[in-house]
Amino acid sequence: MAKLEIFIYRPDKYQAGRINPDACFTIKGQHFSEWQRDQEEAYHYKVEQFKRKLNRKPSHKLYDYWR
Repeated sequence: MAKLEIFIYRPDKYQAGRINPDACFTIKGQHFSEWQRDQEEAYHYKVEQFKRKLNRKPSHKLYDYWR
């Protein structure tokens, strides 16, 4: 299921001929750049957790019976 994000463009905040990402806000009033940074931090945190899960030591022990 896709997650819908709504951004509000406020041209009265910044007068420019093109759309400035700093003039886009979430419904809660957070700047677009801050929202994007938070999303990237959450993504990198999930990736690091997954890497730790893959690289951890196994919980079971295998004994060497060949010697």
